[in-house]
Order: sequence, then C-alpha cells, then structure tokens
Amino acid sequence: MSFDLFFCREKEEPTDFSAVCVWAEHLDLFKRNTNQLWYENSETGVYFSFDYDAQPAKDPDESQIPAGFFDTGLSFNLNFNRPSYFGYEAMPIVEHLVTQFHLFVVNPQADSEEQMLIREVSAQSLLESWLDHNRRAIVTMSKDLGYISPLQMPLTQSIYRWNYAKAKKGLERRCGNDIFVPNVSLVRRVGSNQVAPAFVYTDGVPSLVPISDWVFIVRDRKQHFWSGKKTEVGVLSSTEFRNLTGEYLKDFDHDQLGLRVLDPASAREVSSLIQSCEFMFPRDEFEGVAPDGFVDIDLEVKSALN
Repeated sequence: MSFDLFFCREKEEPTDFSAVCVWAEHLDLFKRNTNQLWYENSETGVYFSFDYDAQPAKDPDESQIPAGFFDTGLSFNLNFNRPSYFGYEAMPIVEHLVTQFHLFVVNPQADSEEQMLIREVSAQSLLESWLDHNRRAIVTMSKDLGYISPLQMPLTQSIYRWNYAKAKKGLERRCGNDIFVPNVSLVRRVGSNQVAPAFVYTDGVPSLVPISDWVFIVRDRKQHFWSGKKTEVGVLSSTEFRNLTGEYLKDFDHDQLGLRVLDPASAREVSSLIQSCEFMFPRDEFEGVAPDGFVDIDLEVKSALN
C-alpha cells in the first residue's frame, strides 16, 4: 500500500521530463532510473519516488485526473507503514516540484471527490493527509488483518533521531577532527517490539553526546598480565552513562538537539571510569532496526512481543 499523488495542469502542454530531472539533480539525493526519479537519503533513511508516464491514460475512466485538466504523466509514490518523518522529509520536496513547474495535485486519498484536486499546494496540507492515511494503514495492518503489532518508537524520539541525522554533516564540519560525531542508531532489545535510539561511545575518544536511551561502550581491556588487550562492547542506559560522565560533560549549543560533549581533556579524564564500569547488558542483547522498520504512532494493539 502506498500514498500516491498525481500532477496536472489546466492547459494541455507536453511535460519536459528532462527538465524535471535537471531540477532533481540540484537536490543531490535523486537517482534517475529511466522514467523514474528515486529519492534516497542515506543519512535519514527516507526514500520515495517520482514516476513519469510519457503516455498517460486518455480514457477518463482510467485516469486519476479530473475532467477539464490535463495529465502531466508525473506521479509521486511514498509507501505507507513508515515512520512519520518520511512524510516530513518528502512533502516539502513535492511542494517544491509543484511550485517549480506550476502544477496542480490530485490526491486520490482525499475523503471526497471535491477535495481530490488541490490548486494551492502546501507541504503542510499534504503532510497532514499523509500522516492521516499512514495511520489508517498501520491500524488496518495491526488490527483488521490480525498482524502482530509492528515495532514501535515514540514520535518525539523518532523525530529527534531524524533531525539529528539531518544535522550530522553540519555538526561534523563544526567539530572537525577534534570531536567525533556519532550516529544515532535504532535498536531494540531482543524479544521486544520497542525501538530506541542509541549511539556508540569509544573509550578515550572525544565525542558529542546526543540524547538517546542506550549507549554502546567500546573499550580495550587487558585480560591478564601476560596477554594483550581485548576489545569488548557492552551497553549502558543513557542515564547510567550520564551519571558516570556527568561532571565531565559540557554543553554543546546546537538548536534543540540537547547535545553535550566530552572534549579531549574530559575524554582522557573519564577513561578510567569507562574502564572500570560494569555493563548493564551485553552487546548481543540488542539488534539494529532499519529506518523504515518501525512506526511512531500510538497503537492500542496487543503484541505477541513484550
């Protein structure tokens, strides 16, 4: 199931798909596959497509375009059952396309025929439609079809992780080679349907400290006086990590991301604490979750997983 939009004009004129492709090139994240523009953001995990049909349907019964308007052959596709940030990232780009090429939008998901044709297109109105119908699709799969409740993450954490991912390159430029900027990854404990944010902290490495639930600690420890060091990875809750490093954490001002930092001096000071702490869980207690592998709406559906 997917959220689909179609693009039309009041006047009949050919669509210059090559011009649309040039527009997409300036956004950097599109790849052309013949008559498709595939958007994929490796930082956030968001993907969707614009497709082009050089010979759109002429029969009104087969066309999504209302009478009196002309089909451009362009359409937009975004899968349902995705985190909300898929819509947050996609809809401003749809609005940009519409503005650039002076298009109208047909939204087949609208609740009435009168609402299907959108003359004044805004990212916000499209987002609201997407969020509404994405929720409906998720609820349908979770309840009506009897599926096990999907992996879930609170909306605030999901949007935080998305905003952090978007900001990461800028943070890396700001921090340079002095401060490591970790990824905020998506994880779940084995056997749970709750997804949580996590980042990796390597002992001794100056690092930004984003908001998360879990911290994966990487440290080298000497096992015996006759043996070399062995790298081990374990997990602390974010609360335990901040309690451990609290007096060394410094504020790092960056919008609303709530970032802290262990600078070079602090990272050296905290190393002995990292070396001696006891992990809450082993690394293999957790597994990664893909950016499209969960939902972030509240579901009152009993799950077979706890």
